[in-house]
Amino acid sequence: MMTKRKITVNCLGNLEVSDGSGLSIPIRSERSRALLACLAVERNNWTRERLSYLLWKNGRSHRARSNLRQQLLSLRHDLAITTAADWSQGDRIELPAQIGTDIELFRDAIQRGDHATVVRTFRGNLFEDANIKNSSFQEWLAKWRLEFRQDACRSLLCLLRLSTTGPSERKLFAQRLITLDPTCEEAQQSLIHFYLDQGDVALAIEQYRTFAEALKSCGRTPSHQSSATIGRALGSLPPAQPLDNEIQPATWIAEINRQHDVAAPPNPRLMAPIQGRPSIAVLPFVDRGLGRHRNEAIADGLTEELAMALARVPGLFVTACQSAMVYKRSSLDIRRIAAELGVRYVLEGSVEVRGAQLRINVRLIDGETGLHIWAETFDRELVRFFEVRDEIIKLAASRLLPSLMLSEIKRALASETPNLDAWARLQRANGHILFKRRVEGLAQAIEELEQALAIEPDYAMAESLLSAVHTWRALWSRADASQDRAAAISYAARAREVAPRNPYVLANCADTALYSSGNIDLALELLSTAASDGPEDPQTLALLANVRRVAGQKVSESLKLIEKAMRISPRDPRSHRWHHYAGWCFWKTGDLEAMEDSARRAIELYSDAPAQWIELVCALGLQGRYGEAREAAIILKRHLPDFTPQRFFDIARAFYGRRFPGEVERDYSRLCQTLTHAL
Repeated sequence: MMTKRKITVNCLGNLEVSDGSGLSIPIRSERSRALLACLAVERNNWTRERLSYLLWKNGRSHRARSNLRQQLLSLRHDLAITTAADWSQGDRIELPAQIGTDIELFRDAIQRGDHATVVRTFRGNLFEDANIKNSSFQEWLAKWRLEFRQDACRSLLCLLRLSTTGPSERKLFAQRLITLDPTCEEAQQSLIHFYLDQGDVALAIEQYRTFAEALKSCGRTPSHQSSATIGRALGSLPPAQPLDNEIQPATWIAEINRQHDVAAPPNPRLMAPIQGRPSIAVLPFVDRGLGRHRNEAIADGLTEELAMALARVPGLFVTACQSAMVYKRSSLDIRRIAAELGVRYVLEGSVEVRGAQLRINVRLIDGETGLHIWAETFDRELVRFFEVRDEIIKLAASRLLPSLMLSEIKRALASETPNLDAWARLQRANGHILFKRRVEGLAQAIEELEQALAIEPDYAMAESLLSAVHTWRALWSRADASQDRAAAISYAARAREVAPRNPYVLANCADTALYSSGNIDLALELLSTAASDGPEDPQTLALLANVRRVAGQKVSESLKLIEKAMRISPRDPRSHRWHHYAGWCFWKTGDLEAMEDSARRAIELYSDAPAQWIELVCALGLQGRYGEAREAAIILKRHLPDFTPQRFFDIARAFYGRRFPGEVERDYSRLCQTLTHAL
């Protein structure tokens, strides 16, 4: 009996095929190479229909099935395995037994805990030299690349932690791990320590800066431990001279004063899913467009639209889109993301716009197992974008809650279908303001929103957001803000006239009512309506909590609303505002330690907000810790050089209006005394 020739297929890195003697076997067709990679990764999991769909644009057509037959014949010829039975069992396609793969070696090493073999086998991303443009294949490839890369990262981490690993090996493992995941703090710290041990402080600092930039791109900052490592290294250098003979802030105050320009999301922590109802997060949809066909606003907008609509479905818990956006371009395992957001299910997908054509791929995934529950591809004309959005919501909701009535799902669908170009500009504006907090950054959002209104003058959602952005610019600007406040009030009035019951509109207009108009009662009315009529929006709940506290209502109820907001959106870049609101609630209860903790958390997430430093100075001073209060006040004065306790008191009197005389005035008099001692 003739012995069958052994063949090896290596897919990790560039795809390579060789015989038992190590001689390379050329595969002539790019489609055949892709077919071979598919069979190597999922060895016994392919039907002809699934392969056709993955490798050809019109995968369900008769022509695609014919193309698959031709590529199988070509591959059999290239590998000299011509017996059809070796390749298929009925409708299923499989890899012949005589073909071995590096994928099998990789998975076997993972099972045995042989991390050295895992790392050695992982030559690079799966099918690195792939040249198949079909979006379905690209998504399949991206999914498996991510999984193999994460497995390699875990093994590299294990090798990095081994006590028997020498310094040179540790350096190599850290460098390779950073190549795969630049945000891996443990690898970055290991490499920084290596450079410091070698006495190369400059290289350690450069590595730290590279690390900080990688984290900044995804809205994060280095941990205290990483910052302290560099701080200790710099301790051997001559200390910088204080400017204008200033006293430098205490160590812990300097440490929390490090999140500038952009707001950071809270650090992740694992949470159990909500009990008693399905919970889901909509992860950022991927823009698959290339070059001039890229349209990230459509992908981001679809993410937000789906999250908002699903949040209106009765019986569903939906994580706010602002927390999910933190995972944009993340390589984390879906199961990890689900655990960090505290949900059972995840909806993800991609969008590709080519001229007037639209393709949306969507998947519903079990967050515990990582397995797909449902997947669908929608090929439509771009003008039917909102119809596809509604169809996705119906299909996803019906799978999560099979007993849900169709009428209930229809009520959850957004009734507004604006002009698509205007809607895309609204999404771009949202992108500009999610993380950015500087006055200069708001100008880009204003420009997008003004263009949206030029396209669709009655677009209430754009008007209301424009109103809020003008309010924020008035708050953050040191110049005369009267024009911004007037514009904010005008846009808010117009938005409420056009859409008097839209929760999104009401929440944005409430920001303007509170901070531009100084109308606490109107803000309370708008937020109460938005919270009762709309989905559970975390920013609405947190702002309502603050307004209720200002209006003299139960502070315990305000704290519950803030806690609820943080559960709905556990990694929200706006969380620094919510901690700030909570701090003043704790002030009213007399819990000064909790007030200080909330102020610290707010500053750690965003360090450039003067109001948060005012809160911290008050919290420290009220506890009698005037040394630290003075040091925090140094930073406050850097942000607001013309700040005085009397001005703070006058602003509070104007803000509270008729509510100010009596208890509120006495409270603020005491705060001003505290601020005077600190300054």
